[in-house]
Order: sequence, then structure tokens, then C-alpha cells
Amino acid sequence: MEIGFDLKKYVTAQARGLTERVKKFSKLYLEVGGRLCQDTHTSRALPGYEKDAKLRVLRFLEDFDFIYCISARDITNQKRRKNSGGQLLTDYALDDLENLISAGIKKPKIAMTLFKEEKKVSEFKDVLKKKSYEVYVFNELNSYPCSPEKVLSEEGFGQYDLIETKNNLVVVSAPGGDSGKMGFCISQLYLNSLKSVPCCFAKFENLP
Repeated sequence: MEIGFDLKKYVTAQARGLTERVKKFSKLYLEVGGRLCQDTHTSRALPGYEKDAKLRVLRFLEDFDFIYCISARDITNQKRRKNSGGQLLTDYALDDLENLISAGIKKPKIAMTLFKEEKKVSEFKDVLKKKSYEVYVFNELNSYPCSPEKVLSEEGFGQYDLIETKNNLVVVSAPGGDSGKMGFCISQLYLNSLKSVPCCFAKFENLP
């Protein structure tokens, strides 16, 4: 099969674009679309695109904070990853985190989204803590996203934790879709705005 994709050019262009975006704000929350380490779908569809292409882009950037979102709803429902041999999402997430750290990403902080007090969720939270992950819990908001005036208030995002980050760039990833990444990012933008910290949100998809 003929290779029609220039991976080196892709990595360089994406890294340059992200670097320019980061410079415009005190903090940029960058949601990563799709899988970060093992993007098998795009590598199959686009010859020359490597499974870890987005990870290679991030390595070109200056230091960044890394936050990994896991949906409590998926834990409760015992969701399985179809593209990972039917592996339980919790097991996949643990493997994914280890792969990210092995690839040189510093240990991420965990944002447990869409949380309701469930035994399975609390048990998995304990597993993460035993592995020395910092875990933050974000309760599910019934008003999100239909009542913005309530969401953007003390009753909504105002009850959440602002996860402290040191760098201008905050990369937000997850084990799969519907993990609450965007809602988490918006909550952090809101909480930073209360401190008069200008922030931005962007999504890093496979292709511009």
C-alpha cells in the first residue's frame, strides 16, 4: 500500500499551531479527541498515520499538565471497550494510564466525572488512590447543559474543585468517548474566571 501521509510534517504543523495557541492565553485546556496512545482507527483509515501520532505532537510541546477523565457512569454500567477486545473500561483505563506514563507523560491527575455515590465507583476510586493517583470527584449536574444560568453558579460548577495546574497548557484525555471531558473543561474555565485567570478551550482532533 502506498503511503500518502507525511507524519513528520503533520507532527511539526500541529505542534507549531498548538504552541501559537497556548501563547495567547494564561491557560489553555486542550481536550484530546479519540485515543491518545492507540489510535488504531485513524491509522487504518489513513496509511502513514501512526497510532501514537497525537502523543508525538504533545512531546514537541513545552511542559504541560495532564488530566484524565473517567466517567463514573461508565464504571457503574460496567462499560466495555469494543475496540479493545471487550475489555472492561476500568481495566482499559488502568492499562492506558500505564502506557501514557511509560511513553513519558508525567503521572496524570484523575477527574472522575458524572459521579453518583455508587459502590463500584468508590471501589475503583480506591484502586486509583492505591496507585498514587490524585483523584478528584465531579458530581453529575442534572441541570447541565440545559440550564446555563444554574450551571454557571455556586449550585453548578461553583461546587466543583479547581484542579491546580502549573503550566499554561492542560491536556485533558480519557479512555473513550462520553467521558465528560468537555463538561470538565468548561467547569475549570468557569472556576478560573472567578479568579480572573483568562483561559481558553480547544479540541485536538486527529486532523485540523
